[in-house]
Amino acid sequence: MQVSEASLRGKSQKQVSEASLRSKNSPNEGASHGVFEQALRGAVERAISTAASKRTKHDAEPLGILSVAAKDPPMQSTLPVQIEPTGYGTVDAPRALPRSLAGRVLLAIGATGLVALCAHVSLPLYFTPVPLTLQTLAVLLVGLALGPVLGFSAMALYLAEGAMGLPVFSPHGPGGVAQLLGPTAGFLFSYPLAAAAAGGVVGAVRLGRSRFLGAAVAGIAASFVIFAMGAGWLAHWLHLGPRASWHMAVAPFLPGEVLKVSAAAGIYSRLRGRRRG
Repeated sequence: MQVSEASLRGKSQKQVSEASLRSKNSPNEGASHGVFEQALRGAVERAISTAASKRTKHDAEPLGILSVAAKDPPMQSTLPVQIEPTGYGTVDAPRALPRSLAGRVLLAIGATGLVALCAHVSLPLYFTPVPLTLQTLAVLLVGLALGPVLGFSAMALYLAEGAMGLPVFSPHGPGGVAQLLGPTAGFLFSYPLAAAAAGGVVGAVRLGRSRFLGAAVAGIAASFVIFAMGAGWLAHWLHLGPRASWHMAVAPFLPGEVLKVSAAAGIYSRLRGRRRG
């Protein structure tokens, strides 16, 4: 507990007045009382100055803290809060669709629907059990657009849908598992590999600045896979030689396949041009 300056001054004045009274009453002791009075007055003044300096320092400390705090800059948040566009709800939404698992599943299901729709555009031929359809056009488009992995997965899903009895195969066949074991099974089982080949080649081949040429080369590679597996299975199923297999599973479909490859390459290059533009 600190002694205030006013109380110290009051005590000093009281002591001084008492000393002066004693000096007046006893004149013989005046000299000694005068020395004592001066010493007492000096001690009191030193005590008052010391207490005043401590009080001044104690009162100034909060002000110093406030002044230092005022000089410090305000704290700023360093949390890395960033808002990035997701692409949904804009013209870039199709680009963001394959980035999620749900988006890839939707694309694969849509691809199977496209192939099933083209399979029903079918024209039977009297000299071969293999009908003329638009299935291969859809397979090429799926492989070019979705890439090797997703294209393969979509076509595998297509075969699973057909095996479960869904009407996704050509109507000129028994359907279901029986169609996967019939004379056209080689063509059906070639679709996942053909889609993967188309997607892989178009991503690896760069022929100048033209996307059409690269897509055409990819379509030719995929068509080679389709005809090789389809003709090989048909020859095994019907016990045919190479010449008969060529005339029944390859030669009749080559003109139409050229048109399908050209159409798939054109559609793909057009879609890529719009996305980049």
